[in-house]
Amino acid sequence: LLTEPNVIGARLDNFKKWKTSYVHAYRKRHKSFYEQLAQIQKQAETVAPRVRALAKLNGLAELGPPLTSSVTAATDLGAIEKQTTLCPDAAEAAVDGEAALCPKCRWTPATHALPSELLQRVQAATAAGLTDRLQRFKDAAIHGILQQGQEKGQRPDLATLLKVIQAADADKLGGVITDELIEFIRQLLQAQ
Repeated sequence: LLTEPNVIGARLDNFKKWKTSYVHAYRKRHKSFYEQLAQIQKQAETVAPRVRALAKLNGLAELGPPLTSSVTAATDLGAIEKQTTLCPDAAEAAVDGEAALCPKCRWTPATHALPSELLQRVQAATAAGLTDRLQRFKDAAIHGILQQGQEKGQRPDLATLLKVIQAADADKLGGVITDELIEFIRQLLQAQ
């Protein structure tokens, strides 16, 4: 440029055009990333009650050891929740002037990855863990103990749990399983 100062204007025009296309492409990828992240966040919120129910059921040592893949489901879900914080400027990042990155989140494709694989692992581990736990509840001996406890204690939540177990509906476990019910089941199983 020092030897040919007449091309400086053309180079500045090319740079301005490139900068405009960069800002457009950056905003588009930034918005797309956070839209995908919002979808992952919704899926994580959907699976969260099942993960909490699984964590409570895994605490029942009387049912036997939990599946190893299901032990870390709650921790992994917590990691997903931390990674799915949305940028306030997700729709249109303020990438004007000298700033080449979003000033709020500093998003780049290299530093921000979607936790979709982790979510899939949590969903699979939760499904397998709940299936295993429901199967153990369906075991004739345990099922008989729970029915005896329900008849003696007249606990409506235990009756609801027995219906959920018979239907094998893991989605309804989140609304039924409480710490108090887990403690009652633990006492029944230990008494037998």
